[in-house]
Amino acid sequence: MAQGFDVDGVEVEIPAGDMSRLIKRYKKLKKYEKSTLHTIQKLNGNRTIIDELTEESQNFEQLD
Repeated sequence: MAQGFDVDGVEVEIPAGDMSRLIKRYKKLKKYEKSTLHTIQKLNGNRTIIDELTEESQNFEQLD
């Protein structure tokens, strides 16, 4: 079985509480992405939050 997320093992400068909220939101979005409701909305041609986040990440420019 997969090990999962380890909030304490992540090496970023973000408070643990914020990291927990971020992981919780990520898990909810992944669950929604796998749901039949998401599939039905995609088949109807509706834009979903997943589409918007994917488009936003593609337009994101890395800071040097």
